Amino acid sequence: MELKSFFVQDDQGNKLPGAVCYMYQRGTESIVEGLRKPNGEPLPNPFNSDNDAKVQLGAPNGLYDIRVSTPTRDYRIPLQFNDVSDVLEQANTAATRAETARDSAHLTSGVKTTIEEGLLSAPEGGLFSVLAASTDDYVSVYQKVAGAAVYRRRYPSGDLVRNLDYAARFAIKAAVPRSMADSSHPWSVVDESRKVILGVRKNGIVDAVLDRMPGLSLLGDYAWCICDENKVVLLGIKWSGELVTYPSALASTPTGYAWDEGVPGKRDIFTLVDGVPYQLTSSGDNTSPEVLAGQVHYIERNGAVISRAVPVPEAGSVASFVNSIIHVISLGQSLSCGINSGTPVTQQPPSANRILTIKDGIQLDDEKGVLSADMVAPFKPMVAKTKEPPIMQMAAEINRARYLPATAGLLVSNHGRGGQGITQLNKGTIPYQNSLTAIAEAKAECDRKGWPYRIPCICWNQGQHDGGMAAGVYYGHLVQLQADYEADIQAITGQTGRIPMVVTQMSNWTAPTYNRSFSNIPHEQYQVALDFPDRFVVAGPQYWLPSNSDGIHLPAVAYSRDGIALAGAVGAMIKGEQWKPTACVSAVRNGLKVTLRFNVPHGPLVIDTVNVSDPGFWGLRWIDSTSSASIVATELVGYDAIEVTLSNEPTGSSPIIGVADIGIASTLAGPTTGPRTCIRDSSPRLDRTGLPVYNWACHNRVSVITI
Repeated sequence: MELKSFFVQDDQGNKLPGAVCYMYQRGTESIVEGLRKPNGEPLPNPFNSDNDAKVQLGAPNGLYDIRVSTPTRDYRIPLQFNDVSDVLEQANTAATRAETARDSAHLTSGVKTTIEEGLLSAPEGGLFSVLAASTDDYVSVYQKVAGAAVYRRRYPSGDLVRNLDYAARFAIKAAVPRSMADSSHPWSVVDESRKVILGVRKNGIVDAVLDRMPGLSLLGDYAWCICDENKVVLLGIKWSGELVTYPSALASTPTGYAWDEGVPGKRDIFTLVDGVPYQLTSSGDNTSPEVLAGQVHYIERNGAVISRAVPVPEAGSVASFVNSIIHVISLGQSLSCGINSGTPVTQQPPSANRILTIKDGIQLDDEKGVLSADMVAPFKPMVAKTKEPPIMQMAAEINRARYLPATAGLLVSNHGRGGQGITQLNKGTIPYQNSLTAIAEAKAECDRKGWPYRIPCICWNQGQHDGGMAAGVYYGHLVQLQADYEADIQAITGQTGRIPMVVTQMSNWTAPTYNRSFSNIPHEQYQVALDFPDRFVVAGPQYWLPSNSDGIHLPAVAYSRDGIALAGAVGAMIKGEQWKPTACVSAVRNGLKVTLRFNVPHGPLVIDTVNVSDPGFWGLRWIDSTSSASIVATELVGYDAIEVTLSNEPTGSSPIIGVADIGIASTLAGPTTGPRTCIRDSSPRLDRTGLPVYNWACHNRVSVITI
């Protein structure tokens, strides 16, 4: 790798210290990687001129442009980097004797002072090294064959390499110019091919091609060395005479598995420890991992491009970057617990050292049981037991999507109980108390470890048992439940501010067990979020998920996808942001046309009849006091707008547009049979298998304004 030096100057020849320099591939805006400082350390790109306006760097052979940017000037310099190999021929000949890093294996047993000592310590056929008698050599290598020492090779001493270095440097300095033909260099030194290897331009910039023998860029420490492509010393002799070997050079094949996950720009490094994924990074863009000799090597892009190496985590450890805990709890009835899921999806921890659950596991084996204080700590990696509650893949997606602060771990626990109404889950019940026990003991454990602890929200997935409640009753219970949770959590943790409830909207009231065409519950779940936006958030409905044969519960894959959809709302709560689901927010009638406007988390609005079948006019209805009109046509007319056409001028009072507000009694919930609409957003979120997870329009009713 050639080393170049130049001074940054303005158009008057004045030096410009501290200038920002960018190195691009010639004629492009592509940043060059693999730059090095004179001492061989990585040089970030962009880089700065020093206090004397000087820039020194090495780069792989090639054609480049250096852009120099200052407040007063911005210009580019074309450069070519090209090593010359014959100037240091004698030094390279000495270096070639080392051949490869594998030859250093014989040194692992130590350097011996005599051949006899080496024979005693080496196994039959093994190599050993003995200090050489000649001042030109450092060690001689022998092999034990039939009990006798057979000479194999020798390694040069620091004195010899130093003398060769001095001679080479003198040769460069003494080189005589052969050509001044290059008009860009009024003075230059050229090689036998008449290529400039040292030249001064008219503007004062110096170009130089400095050949190097192995390890020359590390001359500060080493008299002689062999390095790999990342400038890691594999075999070297320091000026002090110390011999240095790098263990990974003796076994350069990977000793484990590592990979990156995430979207470009936000990728994290994972490695397997005892067959389980452990996470090593939580910020920047991290790629190209490899496990060598107990360390994970990878490239980090966090502004500058940096090569990193970190130890493989110990099994059972918490990530080194975690110094605080965020705890998300879940409550509800069977759909919060993953009941009837079959074989769970999350059979392996998504991130064993960052995504955690309580000591007893994600939820009680006996959901009717009592969670005792000794069942909470210490925390352990989150993984399924026998069911797939949605909160597990919610946690995995929150981590993948970088919703967590870079220094936070995520603790999740579910405290639901199947077949229970809201009054059987509210304050004073066993499930409610179990959740408070988990919170109190988790907070105590974090206090012992010195970790800040907070609860950003409560996940609520319930309503089926209460589907026949009269209007307003469920609404009142829900408001009280959130208030109780907020007060109790604040008393335990010392938190201030709101602790909102993230509600999964019920979609299965038509199932044969319930046999209803309409239920107040999903509408009151949506309405409470409109009335108390700082206390309630609706994540979205569930009709887009296929149900089991009972029309109520979900298979494991559907539960996991429900959790990934939930992650958008919970992630926003963790980050202190707002979340509003896909939902119709206004309806304006002008004659026979009604324009519907939607909130769209990720635009544009989409009509999707592939993933959710059309129940008729996209699941939209005209409602008034006398049923005086009906919808006869629907059209997507904008980024967030739908226009419906009515059969005639309506005459009834209290006009409303219903969105997936009713279904057919005794039909299974799901994307082809239950109450539904085929209206969704364009979310880029994917599930663990790469399938899209969209935000589907909520069940709701919107009052119509006539103009």
